[in-house]
Amino acid sequence: MPQASSPNPNLQTGGKLYRLGGLAKALRIGYILATCALFATAMSLFYRASLLHDVANWRRVSFQDATDAENMVAGGLLGIGLTRIVLFILLIVWAWRATKNLQTWGAPLKWRPGWAIGGWFIPIGMLWIPYQVVRDAWRLAPGDETRPADQINGTWLFGFLSWWGSIVLLQIGGVGETPSEMRNTDVIAGFGALLGCASAIAILVAIGQISRRQDQAQTA
Repeated sequence: MPQASSPNPNLQTGGKLYRLGGLAKALRIGYILATCALFATAMSLFYRASLLHDVANWRRVSFQDATDAENMVAGGLLGIGLTRIVLFILLIVWAWRATKNLQTWGAPLKWRPGWAIGGWFIPIGMLWIPYQVVRDAWRLAPGDETRPADQINGTWLFGFLSWWGSIVLLQIGGVGETPSEMRNTDVIAGFGALLGCASAIAILVAIGQISRRQDQAQTA
């Protein structure tokens, strides 16, 4: 029976091994675009917050400036939404392939390949199943015999947690009954967008690390 830390790549069950490098490159491009959209949204939210600050302090704000701010925020959020849809599809395909590789190598899986897709659609379970699927794609891949069996990829852990945090904070933007309250929530949402930038970069790095580890195991 193969050990959790380094399943024997020669113990295959007859399944197909998938190279992950190509999808990793597509995901890299997607996450770079997502980072740009998130950063632009953060700047737009901070700009709208500055206008709301002026309104709260009885300073004049032109209709054109207010309209531009709203359009900038709306455009940024649209960009985030579109990139996240594409990235979501690419990520679950990548995770499914990575998990299928583990299955082919005979790794003791906690979540079978179908959970790489289904885990995202389970209420509450979506908060940890996708994380564990990708964690195991790193932890259970054939590699260094000396690394501990329970090794985690800290970059992926940070990326996953900050991704959820960014989603929550971005929902706050524009909420409030007064200009002061709306200004404060826009600032919070702006920092949420910046947190999303950090998350995108971390996930990009983690996917690259895991893809290289699995691809190298196939050529070892």
